[in-house]
Amino acid sequence: MPLDALEAPLIVAMEFASAAAVTSVGNVRASNEDRHLLGTFTNGTLVAVVADGMGGLAGGSMAAEITIETFANLAKNPLPTDPLGAYEGLLSCFYESDARLKAHLEFPEMGATVVAAYISPQGLLYLHAGDARMYHLRDGRVLARSIDHSVAQLSATLDPPMRVTGDFSSTVTSCVGGPGQFANLTVDPDWNNGHSDAYRPLREGDQIILCSDGLWNLTTDDEIAQIAFAATREAQACAIALAKAALDRGGDDNITVIVINVHTNLPELVETIE
Repeated sequence: MPLDALEAPLIVAMEFASAAAVTSVGNVRASNEDRHLLGTFTNGTLVAVVADGMGGLAGGSMAAEITIETFANLAKNPLPTDPLGAYEGLLSCFYESDARLKAHLEFPEMGATVVAAYISPQGLLYLHAGDARMYHLRDGRVLARSIDHSVAQLSATLDPPMRVTGDFSSTVTSCVGGPGQFANLTVDPDWNNGHSDAYRPLREGDQIILCSDGLWNLTTDDEIAQIAFAATREAQACAIALAKAALDRGGDDNITVIVINVHTNLPELVETIE
């Protein structure tokens, strides 16, 4: 894979972590409808977002751009110090993006799947809508990942599971905006009784990956964990290696990967955040 198959990586280095984002149009698509955000709040908290646009070339690109713009505006404000405030602030961006896209009459079918995260020495906070994913990796294994909002995932939960094939299997059941009959906004993990699975404690050596389906459709969870573990200390090398794996297997979709490597010991971090 030539490196010019990837756009120039975006890199952020901080005291407690390093991060890198890469994106590629892939080997098949005419344009890249993925967009991403990687930056910091004034207090040094990382904010990372991947938006995968839908609704045609122009509509998909615009949907992803509007979504990223909405999340970028959040990062201009001070981050709430209480967990619920931080959660609600991140959640509000999903609903604001949804409203902005649905009000855009030029492309009424446009939408985007989204995964967004804050990363700080206090831990990870993430939310998602659709099938853009978050992976939390530790010691070369998947500690946790987001559960897709998709027809395929919904079918797998039935008893007995229903096998879904073809294009229908990739239909999402949640997104910001509106393409498709299943596109109602659901954002997970939710908030229950003062705590949420959206919060995850971190340890030195942990890796967080946010990605569009252009990566995970062509790799397994175990492969993602193994590739990432081989580049634990190099976020940029890790992001490039993951994108390369998808490109080498056909790259039939746009590919966007954000990698955050936690590289400072965090002895004060508690195991749960309530």
